Amino acid sequence: MRLTISWRQSRFTSPGKGEAGERSEPGGGRDPHPTASRSTSPFQGEVKRVCGLAGAGLLRRCAPFLLAAALAGCASYSTEPSPEAQRAAWEARNLYPQSYRSEILAYMRNYFNDPRNVRDAFVSEPELKPMGLGNRYISCLRYGLRNAAGGTPPGREHVVIFVGGKLDALRDAKDQCAGAAYTAFPELERLTR
Repeated sequence: MRLTISWRQSRFTSPGKGEAGERSEPGGGRDPHPTASRSTSPFQGEVKRVCGLAGAGLLRRCAPFLLAAALAGCASYSTEPSPEAQRAAWEARNLYPQSYRSEILAYMRNYFNDPRNVRDAFVSEPELKPMGLGNRYISCLRYGLRNAAGGTPPGREHVVIFVGGKLDALRDAKDQCAGAAYTAFPELERLTR
């Protein structure tokens, strides 16, 4: 089976020229770009010539074109930064928190229901520890509660995470604070609303 393309005659209405309803065009009124022959790819005609529409070995003859089309479909452009760039951006935000104690106090003022119940408060100096894509400055915070509710443990230990020199998050400590060098934190014990 062969595909044949025929030129179609096109007539446009143009009052005042020739007969009514007929217009003379250069090329005898033929459409210079028939719809059936328009190509979206410069290789479409070559693919039709090589592959044909029927015959034995169609897959064998078209395999290179099918493979190229499949690979082109899989190719993508990622706008996401490379892992090295992500790590560099992560590490660039590691600034030593100069006022880490005041940052912790401001956060804990809103964290506690009643900040007057805090006793035996200790904090460690911020130090770089592995977290996420790289390192972050973290500080360990330990305190006890005077009037611990039934479900609340009497002593708590938290990891304080700093990003860009500011307090970013406070999480329950698991093993991150093992061996931390704590110093007394009496400002937390005197905290009021």
